[in-house]
Amino acid sequence: MAQLELLETSRRERTRARRGPWNLLYYKDAFGNFGDDLNPWLWSRLLPGRFSAKATKRFVGIGTILNDQLPAGPKLIVGSGVGYGEPPTLSHQCDVLFVRGPNSAKALGLPEALAITDPAYLIRKFHQPAAVRKGVVYLPHHFSSFKADWRRIAARAGMTYVDPCAPMLEVVEAIRTAERVVTGAMHGAILADAFRTPWIRVKPYAHLNDFKWADWAASMCVDVKTHELPSLYDRSSASATKRIMLTLRAWRRAGRPHRGACINLPNIEKVSDPREFDAAVSMLTALNTPANAMLSSDYILHERIEQLSEAVASLKSA
Repeated sequence: MAQLELLETSRRERTRARRGPWNLLYYKDAFGNFGDDLNPWLWSRLLPGRFSAKATKRFVGIGTILNDQLPAGPKLIVGSGVGYGEPPTLSHQCDVLFVRGPNSAKALGLPEALAITDPAYLIRKFHQPAAVRKGVVYLPHHFSSFKADWRRIAARAGMTYVDPCAPMLEVVEAIRTAERVVTGAMHGAILADAFRTPWIRVKPYAHLNDFKWADWAASMCVDVKTHELPSLYDRSSASATKRIMLTLRAWRRAGRPHRGACINLPNIEKVSDPREFDAAVSMLTALNTPANAMLSSDYILHERIEQLSEAVASLKSA
């Protein structure tokens, strides 16, 4: 009898969680990060009128944020993934609509049927692949962008640098209209894949998370080839000018002074030898070919977008 009451309580909690309103939960980087910043733009269009900063129910959206730091209380997980920290313990207050990939499902003890793919693919509801494309984009992971002058390196390799901390729609448009995207950012590859822009994964730093890439790739039936690059550091990363610029950017985003923005910027490592910079340029130049670029199949893409659309539609009727 007690078990039946517990199941009924759990069912009621899930039903309430799917009705909203929700408080949108995602990682908010002080400097900006296009993948995370996609959350408020996308969800407010897919589920208009269903979000409120005062709501007690959390809507856990795009990002690698399923860990033991999730806040307590009722939560609805919609496409998030595991990858940083320890996986959370899912209580009866936590309803899972779907997760990013099969690796996340396994880590959480969920059936693989609850893995679809990253919800960022739903950007195709609002933006379509470009008819005319030009140039090759280099888009680093947002943490990588602070470590060295990748803009200069990309230019030497014949690529257009795109700042991952720039306004989200600027990054989206750069990806959408490129011939190819070379990126260390998983959401750079995801958006490129959504727009049918061939993409190439590079990994210049150890902090770039292989688990989340494998999780997403498995959801799209893609075997990602990773191209290692030198871990570059230069003095621009620790310059007072760059720290002040980033602190002001964080201030503008938060609407108030952000003391931690400057203090928490990672200190400069030992400056790399110039030959390492030359090697990075040569490696980027060499791998920038159509043969190295990847895409999921059109069939899988359309199937996943349909599955994502059906999952989100179920929330509208809850």
